[in-house]
Amino acid sequence: MKTLKTQQKILITGGSGYIGSVLVDYLLKKGLFVIVIDIFPFSGHIPQQYKKKFEYIQSDIRKIDSMLLKNIFAIIHLAAFSNETTSDKNPKETRKVNTLAAIALAQKAKKMNVKRFIFSSSSSIYDKGMGNKDEPKSEKAQVYPSGVYSVSKYQAEKELLTLSDKNFSVVILRKATVCGFSPVMRFDLVVNAMVRSALTKGYIRVYCKGLQWRPLISVDDVAQAYYKTLIAPKQKVAGQIFNIGFANFQVRDIALLVQETMAKHFSLRPKTIFEQDDRKDRSYMISTKKAKDVFNFTAKKTIEEVIIDLVKKLLDEKKYL
Repeated sequence: MKTLKTQQKILITGGSGYIGSVLVDYLLKKGLFVIVIDIFPFSGHIPQQYKKKFEYIQSDIRKIDSMLLKNIFAIIHLAAFSNETTSDKNPKETRKVNTLAAIALAQKAKKMNVKRFIFSSSSSIYDKGMGNKDEPKSEKAQVYPSGVYSVSKYQAEKELLTLSDKNFSVVILRKATVCGFSPVMRFDLVVNAMVRSALTKGYIRVYCKGLQWRPLISVDDVAQAYYKTLIAPKQKVAGQIFNIGFANFQVRDIALLVQETMAKHFSLRPKTIFEQDDRKDRSYMISTKKAKDVFNFTAKKTIEEVIIDLVKKLLDEKKYL
């Protein structure tokens, strides 16, 4: 591993979002100069000592002027329609933003001599649905994404990798389902949704008997993964895909862990309601060995730790409950 020069600029698209607001804080604490481009205002907290190394530009990624990319060392591309529900309602827009805009941005970046382009993808591209025999998938596994969101990410991956060369390193991170507290919360993610429901309603709803599998990772560990991808030697990561996760869980076991953790640490005892419906759901597992072997990334925060931290902060931040 190397360290980045503190004057090297890192551009984060979608830096005002759930992951981005945590990542910005992480990179600033590492001494890096961070620029955020987002269509939404930046609402993360920037301590006074870091403000000279932070810049925010409010813009749609589809309208970014190439000159904004001058003297940028690396781009972490987070901006996207970020879940299946939103994407299913807007398939054409999802393709425009998640696929075409990502490719166009990378092409501009390459022309402007940006050195590294890190693309935020999703392990949901491994999904084969319920009822299929499954095992943890490595990055070499054949994938047949079917959802609008996962298809848009996979199509972007394929085109982006063709741009990678000795001067322009494209790196793909296929992230597990993210969880944990952020200044910009998302409650459509399984752990976050369960914790909030337990706090506000006193119960957790589980569908498909909870038999579906999900890989999980804390948002704090995701920030660490992006940083390690930034500082990894380019010959190790250029043109590569990496699964990023902590562990694989069945949804019913996630619900049980939320129950047990809340009872043990907060004397709260939410019920679990198993819905007897025939809805289709996603189910997939991933192997994270490659990221550990190649650039020494191992997620450190357990899901129990995530739940404890999340409960404490949601109770403090009453606006979420």
